[in-house]
Amino acid sequence: MSKTKALAFYSWKEVPVVINLAYAAVILNANPEVVRRYLSDGTLRGFKIGKEWRINKSDLMDFVGAKEASA
Repeated sequence: MSKTKALAFYSWKEVPVVINLAYAAVILNANPEVVRRYLSDGTLRGFKIGKEWRINKSDLMDFVGAKEASA
């Protein structure tokens, strides 16, 4: 079994502009399959690159009702 780097979410400022499904699941504290379902049914906006889902940071923030913190 390989060791993987644990993802953590501390601040929206640390989140890249585009994230993958696994990172979105960490932010949402949800199972990746639940996030995949949100993406598939259009509840959460996202796009695919090949077979992989990607989510814009702004779309995820809209989904959770977050606002960008001032600098």
